[in-house]
Amino acid sequence: MKILVLDPGLSARLGHNAAIAEELGLELRGRPGVELTFAGSSTLIPADFEDLTGTFLPAFRLDGYAHFGAGDFSDPQRNERIRTFLASELQALRPSSFDVILMPTAYPLHLQAVADSARLLGKAQFQCGLLMPASFWANDAAAFQHLATVFEAAILQLQGANCLFYTETGRFALGDASVRTPVLLPPVSAATASLMETLAQAGSNPAEELRVGYFGSPFTSKGFNVLLETIARGLPPHVRIVLRLPPGHAERCATLRAQSPQVDATSRAMSNGEFLREMASVDVVFGLYDPAHYSEKMSGLIPEAICLGRPVLLSAECTSLVAFLDQHAPGSFVSAGYDVASLGQALALPADIWRERAQRAAASAPVVRALKSASRYLTIAGAGGIYRPQIRPLSAKVA
Repeated sequence: MKILVLDPGLSARLGHNAAIAEELGLELRGRPGVELTFAGSSTLIPADFEDLTGTFLPAFRLDGYAHFGAGDFSDPQRNERIRTFLASELQALRPSSFDVILMPTAYPLHLQAVADSARLLGKAQFQCGLLMPASFWANDAAAFQHLATVFEAAILQLQGANCLFYTETGRFALGDASVRTPVLLPPVSAATASLMETLAQAGSNPAEELRVGYFGSPFTSKGFNVLLETIARGLPPHVRIVLRLPPGHAERCATLRAQSPQVDATSRAMSNGEFLREMASVDVVFGLYDPAHYSEKMSGLIPEAICLGRPVLLSAECTSLVAFLDQHAPGSFVSAGYDVASLGQALALPADIWRERAQRAAASAPVVRALKSASRYLTIAGAGGIYRPQIRPLSAKVA
């Protein structure tokens, strides 16, 4: 069986995209007759991935995480040129020669290229997802409207093909309505799920010291600026902030460590297993994200925290994240306003409140780990010959 993973956001050996590549490789490693190919950004350097299972190809000139403003779509001829070269890059991969095509994230213009080339998919089972709001890639209202139109047209065009759409929340806005979808989270291999279970069983018991962990890039959208200001104003004496940033932020980490003895900040590359161990070493995972960016979006970090039995500090207005946890891990989080005063109040909560949240997170960990199972992911993707296929078409619109 030949599997093609289309991920134009995969450019470096770090972060969410590399973790998915790592986990799919771990799950499929050693399976006879299985060939795994990853088509990533044109900036991808295959040698950076040589320790992972699969072939890694620099394929797409338009990075998956490119953001757009109104001016990017004002020239119809330019739009058509982009559409044409994206389709040609996809065609160069010879998609019909694969049995299964996975798209771990549905980047709007690349999804449009798949729809344009649907006839070239042949008999391949195409799993289209993760569907995320067009606002993720849009810098303004005009770009949002254009990308939303692109999404709707591509999804409707692919409905008749042998394909599947999924989300992390079970719904996706399509025009003035929404569609129901299967719920899938970024997959982890059986080995990593076992590691998560072991780490979760170790438990978290906030007592005299509360270790609050910030993981990932220092983005304003992820509340980094609010956290910085809170540190500058002074933390409650029992709180220790743990920051684990990707490579390139060593100087920033040194400055933060010098600013406060209550800050433990490092910047380095980590495998997915190392990342999870670091997350399991804290008592609370920071998720006070900017509602302007995350009111309708999920974050892969939040389900991972629950898988490890760690409670989460969330922005109350990040409605998708709150709804996800209310459904799958009730009582596992504390919500607060997206401002310095509210963050300070949350950090000053008594330890017994966080202990209760930790117990709720631990109780829900098996539920969320099941949603992240790579076996389930590949089963729903229809990877016949590896896992029993369960192909589900896009559902009808619902109010």
